[in-house]
Amino acid sequence: MKRLFVWVLVLISTGVGAADWPQWRNDAQHTAYTPVALPAELDVQWSREFSPRRQAWPSPLNQYLMQYDRQFEPVVMDGIMVLAFNDAYKVVGIDVDTGKTRWTYFTDGPVRLAPALWQGRAYISCDDGFLHCINVKDGSKVWKFDAAPDRRHALGNRRVISMWPVRGGAVVEDGRVYFSSGIWPFMGVFLYCLDAETGKQIWINDYADANYRNQPHNSPAFAGIAPQGVFAVTDKYVLAAGARTVPGAFDKQTGKEVYYLFSENSKNHGGDFVAVGDGVHYVRARDADGNPVYQAWDNSTGKMDKGNVQPGVPVLAGGYVFSATNGMDSIVA
Repeated sequence: MKRLFVWVLVLISTGVGAADWPQWRNDAQHTAYTPVALPAELDVQWSREFSPRRQAWPSPLNQYLMQYDRQFEPVVMDGIMVLAFNDAYKVVGIDVDTGKTRWTYFTDGPVRLAPALWQGRAYISCDDGFLHCINVKDGSKVWKFDAAPDRRHALGNRRVISMWPVRGGAVVEDGRVYFSSGIWPFMGVFLYCLDAETGKQIWINDYADANYRNQPHNSPAFAGIAPQGVFAVTDKYVLAAGARTVPGAFDKQTGKEVYYLFSENSKNHGGDFVAVGDGVHYVRARDADGNPVYQAWDNSTGKMDKGNVQPGVPVLAGGYVFSATNGMDSIVA
Protein backbone atom coordinates (compact mmCIF):
# COMPACT_ATOMS: atom_id res chain seq x y z
CA MET A 1 0.00 0.00 0.00
CA LYS A 2 1.26 3.45 -0.85
CA ARG A 3 1.97 5.67 2.13
CA LEU A 4 2.00 9.44 2.38
CA PHE A 5 4.78 11.34 4.12
CA VAL A 6 4.83 14.87 5.49
CA TRP A 7 8.37 16.15 5.16
CA VAL A 8 9.69 19.19 7.02
CA LEU A 9 12.79 20.91 5.67
CA VAL A 10 14.94 22.93 8.04
CA LEU A 11 16.67 26.08 6.82
CA ILE A 12 20.31 25.28 7.51
CA SER A 13 21.88 28.56 6.48
CA THR A 14 22.24 31.11 9.25
CA GLY A 15 20.20 34.26 9.50
CA VAL A 16 17.05 32.90 7.88
CA GLY A 17 13.93 33.30 9.99
CA ALA A 18 10.81 31.20 9.93
CA ALA A 19 7.42 32.55 8.95
CA ASP A 20 3.80 31.56 9.43
CA TRP A 21 1.77 30.07 6.60
CA PRO A 22 -1.66 30.73 8.13
CA GLN A 23 -4.08 29.95 5.30
CA TRP A 24 -4.26 27.75 2.23
CA ARG A 25 -1.57 29.09 -0.14
CA ASN A 26 -0.54 31.43 2.69
CA ASP A 27 -3.05 34.32 2.60
CA ALA A 28 -6.67 35.30 1.96
CA GLN A 29 -5.93 35.81 -1.75
CA HIS A 30 -4.12 32.43 -1.98
CA THR A 31 -1.10 33.94 -3.73
CA ALA A 32 1.30 31.22 -2.47
CA TYR A 33 3.85 34.00 -1.93
CA THR A 34 5.97 34.69 1.14
CA PRO A 35 8.75 37.31 1.49
CA VAL A 36 10.91 34.85 3.43
CA ALA A 37 13.90 33.81 1.31
CA LEU A 38 14.95 30.17 1.17
CA PRO A 39 18.64 29.20 1.18
CA ALA A 40 20.14 27.21 -1.63
CA GLU A 41 20.47 24.12 0.58
CA LEU A 42 17.72 22.50 2.64
CA ASP A 43 17.76 19.42 4.83
CA VAL A 44 15.07 17.11 6.23
CA GLN A 45 14.54 17.71 9.94
CA TRP A 46 11.85 15.06 10.52
CA SER A 47 9.07 13.21 8.74
CA ARG A 48 5.71 11.73 9.66
CA GLU A 49 3.98 8.88 7.84
CA PHE A 50 0.21 8.75 7.25
CA SER A 51 -2.17 6.75 5.10
CA PRO A 52 -2.62 8.08 1.55
CA ARG A 53 -5.37 10.62 0.93
CA ARG A 54 -8.42 9.60 -1.09
CA GLN A 55 -10.39 12.25 -2.95
CA ALA A 56 -14.09 12.65 -2.31
CA TRP A 57 -15.12 12.58 -5.96
CA PRO A 58 -14.14 9.60 -8.15
CA SER A 59 -14.58 10.74 -11.78
CA PRO A 60 -11.49 12.09 -13.64
CA LEU A 61 -13.07 15.49 -14.33
CA ASN A 62 -14.15 15.90 -10.72
CA GLN A 63 -10.75 14.78 -9.45
CA TYR A 64 -9.10 17.42 -11.62
CA LEU A 65 -11.47 20.27 -10.78
CA MET A 66 -11.86 19.45 -7.07
CA GLN A 67 -8.48 18.62 -5.55
CA TYR A 68 -9.13 20.03 -2.07
CA ASP A 69 -8.62 16.65 -0.34
CA ARG A 70 -6.10 15.12 -2.74
CA GLN A 71 -3.24 15.70 -0.31
CA PHE A 72 -2.42 17.32 3.00
CA GLU A 73 -2.45 21.15 2.86
CA PRO A 74 -0.57 22.16 6.03
CA VAL A 75 -0.99 25.58 7.61
CA VAL A 76 1.41 26.94 10.22
CA MET A 77 1.24 29.49 13.03
CA ASP A 78 3.44 30.10 16.07
CA GLY A 79 5.50 26.96 15.56
CA ILE A 80 2.53 24.59 15.13
CA MET A 81 1.58 22.86 11.90
CA VAL A 82 -2.14 22.10 11.61
CA LEU A 83 -3.22 19.12 9.49
CA ALA A 84 -6.79 18.22 8.50
CA PHE A 85 -7.77 14.57 7.98
CA ASN A 86 -10.34 13.55 5.37
CA ASP A 87 -10.19 9.87 6.42
CA ALA A 88 -10.72 10.57 10.12
CA TYR A 89 -12.81 12.98 12.15
CA LYS A 90 -9.99 15.11 13.46
CA VAL A 91 -7.48 17.94 13.11
CA VAL A 92 -3.97 17.53 14.50
CA GLY A 93 -1.44 20.11 15.71
CA ILE A 94 2.21 19.15 15.18
CA ASP A 95 5.28 20.85 16.64
CA VAL A 96 7.30 22.11 13.66
CA ASP A 97 10.61 21.70 15.52
CA THR A 98 10.18 18.13 16.73
CA GLY A 99 7.45 16.62 14.57
CA LYS A 100 5.59 15.46 17.66
CA THR A 101 1.83 15.76 18.04
CA ARG A 102 0.96 18.63 20.36
CA TRP A 103 -2.81 18.10 20.32
CA THR A 104 -5.71 16.42 18.53
CA TYR A 105 -9.12 18.02 18.08
CA PHE A 106 -11.97 15.66 17.22
CA THR A 107 -14.96 16.59 15.07
CA ASP A 108 -18.10 14.71 14.02
CA GLY A 109 -17.17 14.49 10.34
CA PRO A 110 -14.24 14.46 7.92
CA VAL A 111 -12.19 17.64 7.58
CA ARG A 112 -11.42 17.97 3.88
CA LEU A 113 -10.20 21.55 3.62
CA ALA A 114 -7.20 23.37 5.04
CA PRO A 115 -8.08 25.29 8.23
CA ALA A 116 -7.60 29.06 8.30
CA LEU A 117 -5.41 30.43 11.11
CA TRP A 118 -5.75 33.93 12.55
CA GLN A 119 -4.48 35.48 15.78
CA GLY A 120 -3.80 32.17 17.48
CA ARG A 121 -7.03 30.50 16.37
CA ALA A 122 -7.86 27.84 13.79
CA TYR A 123 -11.13 27.90 11.84
CA ILE A 124 -12.07 24.39 10.74
CA SER A 125 -14.55 23.74 7.92
CA CYS A 126 -16.06 20.33 8.59
CA ASP A 127 -18.41 17.86 6.95
CA ASP A 128 -20.36 17.70 10.23
CA GLY A 129 -22.03 21.00 9.26
CA PHE A 130 -20.15 23.14 11.79
CA LEU A 131 -17.42 25.74 11.62
CA HIS A 132 -15.14 25.00 14.57
CA CYS A 133 -12.93 27.65 16.16
CA ILE A 134 -10.09 26.32 18.33
CA ASN A 135 -6.87 27.53 19.91
CA VAL A 136 -3.82 26.82 17.79
CA LYS A 137 -1.65 26.51 20.90
CA ASP A 138 -3.47 23.63 22.63
CA GLY A 139 -6.37 22.58 20.38
CA SER A 140 -9.03 23.63 22.89
CA LYS A 141 -12.44 24.72 21.59
CA VAL A 142 -13.23 28.45 21.56
CA TRP A 143 -16.62 28.29 19.86
CA LYS A 144 -18.54 26.19 17.31
CA PHE A 145 -20.99 27.65 14.80
CA ASP A 146 -23.89 25.52 13.53
CA ALA A 147 -24.03 26.21 9.78
CA ALA A 148 -26.76 23.64 8.98
CA PRO A 149 -30.52 24.22 9.31
CA ASP A 150 -30.96 20.90 11.15
CA ARG A 151 -29.09 17.74 12.17
CA ARG A 152 -30.05 15.47 9.26
CA HIS A 153 -27.21 13.30 7.96
CA ALA A 154 -26.51 11.26 4.84
CA LEU A 155 -23.95 8.88 3.40
CA GLY A 156 -21.66 11.12 1.39
CA ASN A 157 -18.26 10.31 -0.09
CA ARG A 158 -17.93 7.09 1.93
CA ARG A 159 -18.66 8.85 5.21
CA VAL A 160 -21.66 9.84 7.32
CA ILE A 161 -21.85 13.60 6.89
CA SER A 162 -24.27 16.45 7.46
CA MET A 163 -26.75 17.12 4.68
CA TRP A 164 -25.12 20.57 4.73
CA PRO A 165 -21.35 19.93 5.02
CA VAL A 166 -19.08 22.96 5.24
CA ARG A 167 -17.28 22.56 1.92
CA GLY A 168 -17.04 26.27 1.16
CA GLY A 169 -13.79 26.55 3.10
CA ALA A 170 -13.20 29.33 5.62
CA VAL A 171 -11.05 32.30 4.72
CA VAL A 172 -10.21 35.05 7.24
CA GLU A 173 -9.54 38.71 6.57
CA ASP A 174 -9.80 41.82 8.76
CA GLY A 175 -11.41 39.98 11.66
CA ARG A 176 -14.10 38.33 9.55
CA VAL A 177 -14.41 34.69 8.49
CA TYR A 178 -16.27 33.74 5.29
CA PHE A 179 -17.47 30.22 4.42
CA SER A 180 -20.52 28.21 3.35
CA SER A 181 -22.46 25.02 4.05
CA GLY A 182 -24.41 22.83 1.65
CA ILE A 183 -23.41 21.13 -1.61
CA TRP A 184 -26.85 20.24 -2.98
CA PRO A 185 -28.72 23.38 -4.11
CA PHE A 186 -32.14 21.74 -3.82
CA MET A 187 -31.39 21.17 -0.08
CA GLY A 188 -30.22 24.75 0.48
CA VAL A 189 -26.84 26.46 0.39
CA PHE A 190 -25.85 28.99 3.07
CA LEU A 191 -23.03 31.53 2.78
CA TYR A 192 -21.88 33.16 6.01
CA CYS A 193 -19.79 36.00 7.34
CA LEU A 194 -18.94 35.76 11.05
CA ASP A 195 -17.00 37.85 13.50
CA ALA A 196 -13.77 35.87 13.78
CA GLU A 197 -13.34 36.73 17.46
CA THR A 198 -16.80 35.89 18.78
CA GLY A 199 -18.38 33.69 16.10
CA LYS A 200 -21.33 36.09 15.91
CA GLN A 201 -23.09 36.13 12.54
CA ILE A 202 -22.63 39.34 10.55
CA TRP A 203 -24.58 38.26 7.48
CA ILE A 204 -26.03 35.21 5.78
CA ASN A 205 -26.95 34.58 2.16
CA ASP A 206 -29.50 31.76 2.16
CA TYR A 207 -30.98 32.40 -1.29
CA ALA A 208 -28.01 32.11 -3.70
CA ASP A 209 -29.00 28.53 -4.53
CA ALA A 210 -32.52 29.38 -5.71
CA ASN A 211 -32.30 32.16 -8.28
CA TYR A 212 -34.22 31.69 -11.54
CA ARG A 213 -31.53 31.64 -14.22
CA ASN A 214 -30.28 29.83 -17.29
CA GLN A 215 -28.57 26.50 -16.83
CA PRO A 216 -25.48 25.37 -18.80
CA HIS A 217 -27.83 23.46 -21.17
CA ASN A 218 -29.53 26.83 -21.87
CA SER A 219 -32.85 26.23 -20.15
CA PRO A 220 -34.05 28.31 -17.17
CA ALA A 221 -34.58 26.85 -13.71
CA PHE A 222 -34.15 27.67 -10.04
CA ALA A 223 -30.50 26.99 -9.22
CA GLY A 224 -27.35 28.55 -7.90
CA ILE A 225 -23.87 28.02 -6.59
CA ALA A 226 -22.92 25.04 -4.42
CA PRO A 227 -19.41 25.95 -3.25
CA GLN A 228 -16.60 23.46 -2.71
CA GLY A 229 -13.10 24.73 -2.03
CA VAL A 230 -11.53 27.43 0.12
CA PHE A 231 -13.03 30.89 -0.40
CA ALA A 232 -10.85 33.82 -1.51
CA VAL A 233 -11.30 37.57 -1.13
CA THR A 234 -10.67 40.61 -3.30
CA ASP A 235 -10.86 44.23 -2.21
CA LYS A 236 -14.67 44.17 -2.58
CA TYR A 237 -15.83 40.60 -2.98
CA VAL A 238 -15.81 37.15 -1.50
CA LEU A 239 -15.10 34.60 -4.23
CA ALA A 240 -16.87 31.32 -3.53
CA ALA A 241 -15.12 28.39 -5.22
CA GLY A 242 -17.69 26.87 -7.58
CA ALA A 243 -16.75 23.15 -7.43
CA ARG A 244 -17.49 22.05 -11.02
CA THR A 245 -18.33 25.61 -12.07
CA VAL A 246 -16.66 29.01 -12.10
CA PRO A 247 -16.61 30.94 -8.80
CA GLY A 248 -19.36 33.27 -7.68
CA ALA A 249 -18.70 36.74 -6.29
CA PHE A 250 -20.51 38.10 -3.23
CA ASP A 251 -20.33 41.52 -1.64
CA LYS A 252 -18.08 41.38 1.43
CA GLN A 253 -20.26 43.80 3.40
CA THR A 254 -23.73 42.41 2.67
CA GLY A 255 -23.34 38.91 1.18
CA LYS A 256 -25.41 39.90 -1.87
CA GLU A 257 -24.55 38.01 -5.05
CA VAL A 258 -22.63 40.18 -7.52
CA TYR A 259 -22.18 37.62 -10.29
CA TYR A 260 -22.25 33.89 -10.91
CA LEU A 261 -21.88 33.14 -14.62
CA PHE A 262 -22.02 29.37 -14.64
CA SER A 263 -24.47 29.09 -17.55
CA GLU A 264 -22.11 31.08 -19.78
CA ASN A 265 -19.18 28.75 -19.13
CA SER A 266 -18.60 25.04 -19.53
CA LYS A 267 -17.77 22.67 -16.71
CA ASN A 268 -14.18 22.59 -17.99
CA HIS A 269 -13.64 25.86 -16.11
CA GLY A 270 -13.71 26.32 -12.34
CA GLY A 271 -13.11 23.94 -9.48
CA ASP A 272 -11.94 24.38 -5.92
CA PHE A 273 -8.92 26.52 -6.84
CA VAL A 274 -9.26 30.32 -6.64
CA ALA A 275 -6.20 32.61 -6.43
CA VAL A 276 -6.52 36.40 -6.62
CA GLY A 277 -4.06 38.61 -8.48
CA ASP A 278 -4.12 42.18 -9.77
CA GLY A 279 -7.65 42.64 -11.09
CA VAL A 280 -8.10 38.97 -11.94
CA HIS A 281 -8.50 35.60 -10.29
CA TYR A 282 -7.30 32.24 -11.56
CA VAL A 283 -9.20 28.96 -11.65
CA ARG A 284 -8.53 25.52 -13.11
CA ALA A 285 -9.43 24.95 -16.75
CA ARG A 286 -8.66 22.85 -19.83
CA ASP A 287 -7.37 24.22 -23.11
CA ALA A 288 -8.68 23.28 -26.55
CA ASP A 289 -6.55 20.13 -26.54
CA GLY A 290 -7.77 19.05 -23.11
CA ASN A 291 -4.56 20.01 -21.31
CA PRO A 292 -4.81 21.37 -17.75
CA VAL A 293 -4.22 25.11 -17.47
CA TYR A 294 -5.14 27.98 -15.16
CA GLN A 295 -7.45 30.59 -16.67
CA ALA A 296 -7.81 34.19 -15.50
CA TRP A 297 -11.17 35.88 -14.93
CA ASP A 298 -11.91 39.55 -14.29
CA ASN A 299 -12.57 40.26 -10.59
CA SER A 300 -15.16 42.95 -11.30
CA THR A 301 -17.25 41.23 -13.97
CA GLY A 302 -16.51 37.51 -13.65
CA LYS A 303 -15.77 37.37 -17.38
CA MET A 304 -12.87 35.44 -18.90
CA ASP A 305 -9.61 37.26 -19.56
CA LYS A 306 -8.93 35.19 -22.68
CA GLY A 307 -5.33 36.26 -23.16
CA ASN A 308 -4.27 35.37 -19.62
CA VAL A 309 -3.79 31.61 -19.36
CA GLN A 310 -1.07 30.03 -17.23
CA PRO A 311 0.36 26.58 -18.02
CA GLY A 312 0.73 25.58 -14.37
CA VAL A 313 -0.31 26.52 -10.84
CA PRO A 314 0.22 30.29 -10.52
CA VAL A 315 2.18 32.05 -7.79
CA LEU A 316 1.29 35.75 -7.52
CA ALA A 317 3.70 38.38 -6.22
CA GLY A 318 4.40 42.06 -6.82
CA GLY A 319 2.24 42.33 -9.91
CA TYR A 320 3.84 39.26 -11.48
CA VAL A 321 2.45 35.80 -12.15
CA PHE A 322 4.88 32.89 -11.96
CA SER A 323 3.84 29.59 -13.49
CA ALA A 324 5.77 26.41 -14.26
CA THR A 325 5.07 24.42 -17.40
CA ASN A 326 4.27 20.72 -17.18
CA GLY A 327 7.36 18.81 -16.18
CA MET A 328 8.88 21.92 -14.54
CA ASP A 329 11.17 22.39 -17.55
CA SER A 330 10.53 26.12 -17.76
CA ILE A 331 9.09 29.00 -15.76
CA VAL A 332 6.72 31.61 -17.17
CA ALA A 333 6.66 35.02 -15.47
